[in-house]
This record gives sequence, C-alpha cells and structure tokens, in this order.
Amino acid sequence: MRYYQEQGDSEKARQVAEQGKDRCKDDHIYIFLLEDARKQGDESRYKKLYASAGRHKLLWQEIAVHGKIEQFTAVRGYFKQLQQYREPIRKRGETMTNKERRDAQMAYISDGAIMEEQKICRRKLQKLNFMDRSDFDGIAEAVKDLLGASEGAFINPPFYCDYGSHIEMGKNVFINYNCTILDVAKVKIGDNCQFAPNVAIYTAGHPIHPVSRNSLYEYGKEVTIGNNVWLGGNVVICPGVHIGDNAVIGAGSVVTKDIPAWSLAAGNPCRVIRAITDADKRKLFRSEEIDDEAWEAIAGRADAGNDCPDTL
Repeated sequence: MRYYQEQGDSEKARQVAEQGKDRCKDDHIYIFLLEDARKQGDESRYKKLYASAGRHKLLWQEIAVHGKIEQFTAVRGYFKQLQQYREPIRKRGETMTNKERRDAQMAYISDGAIMEEQKICRRKLQKLNFMDRSDFDGIAEAVKDLLGASEGAFINPPFYCDYGSHIEMGKNVFINYNCTILDVAKVKIGDNCQFAPNVAIYTAGHPIHPVSRNSLYEYGKEVTIGNNVWLGGNVVICPGVHIGDNAVIGAGSVVTKDIPAWSLAAGNPCRVIRAITDADKRKLFRSEEIDDEAWEAIAGRADAGNDCPDTL
C-alpha cells in the first residue's frame, strides 16, 4: 500500500488497502481508507469502515503516542465527526438498548445516548472540583446534586465518577480527597462510611480476550458497601465486590472478593486478617487505648442512642 502511495497511485493503494484490512487490522490501513473515503465524499463507505475497524477508539491515541501529530489531528476529527453515526448495537430480534443492557449488567457499548449521560455528569464534576475548598455548604449542595441518593454525604474534591446518578450513599458518609468511582453499575454505600484519600471503586470491566475487548463491549457489576465501613488510603474495590457492615479495609488493599461483616481485612489480594470484636472498642492505634476523657464522651453518646448502630 505504501509503495503505491509513494508512487502517487491512489487507486491501486486503495485496492491493496481494502484487500488487506480484514486480514491484518492494521491501524495505518484504516487511517488511509478513512481519509480516502472522506476525500471522496463517500459517507456510506466511511461509516462501514468506521464500524469494522474494531480498534477505532484507539487509533488517534496510538498515533499521538508515536508523535504523528498531523495524522493525529485528522483522525481525532474523524472520530468526533462519526459520533453522530454511532447507534446501539443489537442482535437479530433484540430490542434492548445499550443503556438497558448496561443497567442489566450485561455486555454493552457506550453509544451516543450513554455518552450524553456522561456529559451531564462531567458538567456537575466541573462545578464540584473547581469550587472554593472552604465553601463547605456549597460543596455539600454540589455533592447532593451529583449523586443518585445521599443523606448528608460530604466529599472532599477532587472527585471523579462516570454518572453520579448510579451512586447511592446513606447517612453521614465522608469521602476524602481524590476518590474515583466508575459507576457503570450501581454503587451502594451504607451509613457512616469513611473513605481515606485515593480510594477507587471500579464497577466497570472489559473481556480479557483481545478479540472480545476490541469489539468495544464492556460491562458493569454492582458494588455494595455496608454500614460503618472504613476504607483506608489507596484501597481499590473491583467489580462485583460486596463488603459487609462494620468492616475495615487496610490501606493499599486490592479487594477482588467479598469481605464479610465485622472483618479487618488487608492485602493484595485483600484477605480477612481477623474479626473485629468488643475487645477493639477502646482501641485507638495498635495497642494504645482511647484516653478516659474521650472514652467518657463516646460512652455518653452510646447511652444517649447517638452512636452508630451496633458499634457499641
């Protein structure tokens, strides 16, 4: 193909590229064919090439990495132009949209309708993440507007998510700086939960085989976090994980499987270290105990019924 390009024989180069594209899936072939279709004004051929490329979402990224700025700009322009042609992909006789497939935790493709939902979320995140950090009331209002449900949740910006509307938080949830929640599927967080900085919750995933992964199909699997859960700094929660009430996950853990209630767990992969018991009530840090003055206040709140349920 390149030989005929160098010879200025566009027709022969196009023929060779068409013959080779299905065999090798070479990015440069698709770039050439897309550009050729654009120059010819052949919209039908342009759409077919775009749909068959398989890896078209990665074309402009790979070109940019290799420093081919001129091609990068052109292909990025094609990608934006072709968004209008993207439609939900359906099998014969299938009536589900990609949004319905996504919400059913099935394989789906991020089509135009889904990207519109994400645009709404990004506008809300833009507001939240660039607010005056001392405007606590304003931040609380922005968080309430972003999330699907919450009761007094507070998030220290910056915060990142895909939809926001798929996240449900209970009472008195506190999330510290730089949390990321990829909420393709529902993320349900119970009452009185605390997240240290850099916590990441991923409901999103992709097939492990490259043929399936390059098809653009992906999935989301629901994550549930119970009441009174503390996640340490840099904890990662993977798709489909459920964490029970009153659990503590140690800093830096990667949680790939369910964690039962009343568990202290840590590690990569995260494993239960031991149960949390009444003997831990007065523990502060390692073997150090809570001082008498603070413990008296804690016990007083418990007696008045103002403590977290089932914690004292």
